Amino acid sequence: MDSYVVQKRLSMAFYGDVVLALTDAGVVAIKRMDVAATMGHVSFQQHRAPTTKDFDRELEVYEYLSRAGGHRNIVSFVETFEHFGYHHLVLEHCGGGSLASAALPISQVGLLFTQLLDAICFLHSHGIAHGDIAASNVLMAGATFKLCDFGSAIVLANCTDDEAARHRLRDLHALGHLLAHTLEHATDNEAGDASLRQKRPAGTPPVLAQLIEFIRMAPRLTAMELLVRWQRCCSGHHAVDSRVHRTTNARRVFVDAL
Repeated sequence: MDSYVVQKRLSMAFYGDVVLALTDAGVVAIKRMDVAATMGHVSFQQHRAPTTKDFDRELEVYEYLSRAGGHRNIVSFVETFEHFGYHHLVLEHCGGGSLASAALPISQVGLLFTQLLDAICFLHSHGIAHGDIAASNVLMAGATFKLCDFGSAIVLANCTDDEAARHRLRDLHALGHLLAHTLEHATDNEAGDASLRQKRPAGTPPVLAQLIEFIRMAPRLTAMELLVRWQRCCSGHHAVDSRVHRTTNARRVFVDAL
């Protein structure tokens, strides 16, 4: 711990908290987890409430993904150590905070979907299902979105084929729900200021609405197949942004790309 100088608390966590720290190499985020709480699978913050979050699994997944080369849309693992009764998980710091505390400009929602779907493809191709894809587990670093928190991750090699397929599908369904929630709270201005939200005549951009529905209706598609179709949609009809809802035949864009 001598290598790190804690600056401030960033957020609370199931087993402890997350702090910002300085080191010779730069700024990092450190997830501090009470050892006794992690062993008993009880929340450190919420009156010792039971939780399924698993520190050992999270560490295993981070280390495995790091050995696999990592991914630009998954928070990078630095190191881990134990100090004064706390596990310390040292991770890449993402200065934009979590998606849960942001009102994303609608012009960035397509980028969010592309990047998270790419990250899910990487996870699934390496035998991991995230298990808890939600706005609170998406961090922002500029225009880059990164998945974090693997305490609910599933190692698919430990599952039957049917179980593994269900876990992969749950990740995609969760991504669809996240996209719908993000669109509902998106803003029309680039600063992402919710107080300046403008009323959009057509609501959710039709291409993205079609994609959400497609995810829910196409359980046989893998994450990679969805990504290919989405990229084909975007490359054939330009970037998805706030102008999409003004295009009269936009509702056909995604369908035509299939």
